Amino acid sequence: MGTTSAGDLTPLMKQYWDMKSAHQDKILLFRMGDFFEIFHEDAILAAPIMGVALTSRNKKSADQTPMCGVPHHSIANHINKLLSHGFKIAICDQIEDPKLAKGLLKRGVTRILSPGMVYDPDTLDGHSFNYLCAMDTTSVSFMEPTTGECFFYLVDDERERVKLISVINPVEFVCASEFLDYSKTLLGDRFVFSACDSQIEKAGISESGRRLLSYAVA
Repeated sequence: MGTTSAGDLTPLMKQYWDMKSAHQDKILLFRMGDFFEIFHEDAILAAPIMGVALTSRNKKSADQTPMCGVPHHSIANHINKLLSHGFKIAICDQIEDPKLAKGLLKRGVTRILSPGMVYDPDTLDGHSFNYLCAMDTTSVSFMEPTTGECFFYLVDDERERVKLISVINPVEFVCASEFLDYSKTLLGDRFVFSACDSQIEKAGISESGRRLLSYAVA
């Protein structure tokens, strides 16, 4: 949060930090009227990728909070740019009618997006697949959430599993949190890596497939 103390925050920015603290690994898009605003380190990262100007919230104050924003009606294209660079996104929207609000407008995180878990066609590249992938010691599984396609391969050799992953080229790799570092070392930095420590109990599919299902419905 930088040098600003909680006591110095406006009610609006306290609301922002309440949301951001729960989604520290994501770019938080914060709805303010007709715009989605992005603040602090998120803004510094996102502005050049989205191709928008980086400015500051309090230009006349010593606390010049970095920020950038885009109109809510054109957010899909900007989301697509951030996802293509491997960022996860939390969308914090207005959850009550501004005309009926008394005091600070209620807001809440209404959607979490990652490169492999986008459901809105407007935020997808229509010429490519967006596979999620998971792997265990005997299988490698794939899921395309936008089409519902799921399949897995039984492969004992780790090198062959890695080769298969390279061929299909998923956008996101899901594994148990204890194997995140190992997976990143094994596969390099080509994918977004996400942790999922649960597996849906379902007969007839692999361990890696159960992990993908659990991640998709979380």
